[in-house]
Amino acid sequence: MHKKIAKALAFLMAVILILSFAGCGGKDEPTTQPDATQAVATTEPSVSEEDSTTVTETSSEDSTTTKTETTTEQPKEPSVISGKSDIVNYFNDATAKAVSSKAGFKKIKTTTVNKLEMGNLAKFKIVRETIGKFLDEGTTTVNAAKGKDNSKELMKSVLKASDVKSAACTLSSDKKFYEIEMDLIEDPNPRKGSSPLGRVTKDFKTAKEISDGLVEGGASAKTVDEQIPRCEIEAKIDAYSGKLVSLTVSFDFNVQMTKVKYLFVTIDEGNGEASTLVKYTNFVW
Repeated sequence: MHKKIAKALAFLMAVILILSFAGCGGKDEPTTQPDATQAVATTEPSVSEEDSTTVTETSSEDSTTTKTETTTEQPKEPSVISGKSDIVNYFNDATAKAVSSKAGFKKIKTTTVNKLEMGNLAKFKIVRETIGKFLDEGTTTVNAAKGKDNSKELMKSVLKASDVKSAACTLSSDKKFYEIEMDLIEDPNPRKGSSPLGRVTKDFKTAKEISDGLVEGGASAKTVDEQIPRCEIEAKIDAYSGKLVSLTVSFDFNVQMTKVKYLFVTIDEGNGEASTLVKYTNFVW
């Protein structure tokens, strides 16, 4: 009897142990596998990070390019202009620029009659005044306004190298200005636009204009001849822009007349000598 009870207890304990082991096995935590999405995120850079890097590099390149484009070159230092043709052409270009740009300026013109030999006609004040008038004796001042057509007061020079006896161009000590000096050849009977003096200025009376002036004043002359023995030009020009800073044209002219008549008095010959100085200053561009 006791043996049967002992076997039954032994069997019961064995069952309890088996059930106990089974319960512990059900409570074991399953092994955690790495998430596929997390693995990709960990091993590969995000798209936003790549974009950020690209933007930064592009910005750096643009900045470098901008700096290169905004760099300005220093103006080239002007060199001395030599040779008569080059000097004449440079002067012509400067006057053309002033006219085409409609620059403003101040102009003072002075004509002085140095000598007038008229024989008995010199006794007549009106004759003396008439001849002086048509030689443009006296001083006139013109303030030419910027932006207006001032070609009547300053003409585009069309000088030729053959019109010039000598020419010199120097660069100022500060290398900012060209200073030009030219002497024109002697000009018999100058004509506006078609003779040495006439290709650089309009500020003179031609022989025909003097003859017509005598007639208007009640006198007459059989012949009137004119000669320009001296004409000098001085110009100051900005070496970087080619713009006129100042200009001076000075010349002497002689007039010879034959058979000059006024009222009842006639003389076989008469002559006059005069000088004209034209100054252009205060250019406004």
